[in-house]
Amino acid sequence: MFESSRCARRWSILGFVCLSAGCNPPTDPADSIYLNGEIATVDDEQPTAEAVAVRNGIIVGVGSESEILDMRDESTVVRDLGGRTLVPGFIDGHAHFGGFGAQAVGANLLASPDGTANTIDDLVTALREYEDRRAGLHRMDLWDGVRQRGSRRTPPSDA
Repeated sequence: MFESSRCARRWSILGFVCLSAGCNPPTDPADSIYLNGEIATVDDEQPTAEAVAVRNGIIVGVGSESEILDMRDESTVVRDLGGRTLVPGFIDGHAHFGGFGAQAVGANLLASPDGTANTIDDLVTALREYEDRRAGLHRMDLWDGVRQRGSRRTPPSDA
């Protein structure tokens, strides 16, 4: 009796270990899934995919629609590309001196991570804040006409 219960316990443990080893570890669901379009991966071994999964702004899955849909739960937003093409985001890693300087003194209309203008409302807010900061710095009403290229006209002396 003692021997058979020990044997049964061993088989139970072995069965549990074998079943556990075959299970995939639980993963967090994707925040969003993109499908039903041509998805360019920029990967020579898999140049296109049927679907892409994103979590916390990071691509966490690229593959067939069925594989990627397995990464969703009730909170995942599934976006139908409607046949349009999805390409990876590109970040310009350089700046030209003049443009960089102009960006430093102008309204920052850049999206994250270089700015905060990620929506149309953000753009409007950034433009309003810029206008508030520069109010009174440029008094165009002081000029008596349009300054022409090469002109030496200056504001009226009583300004």
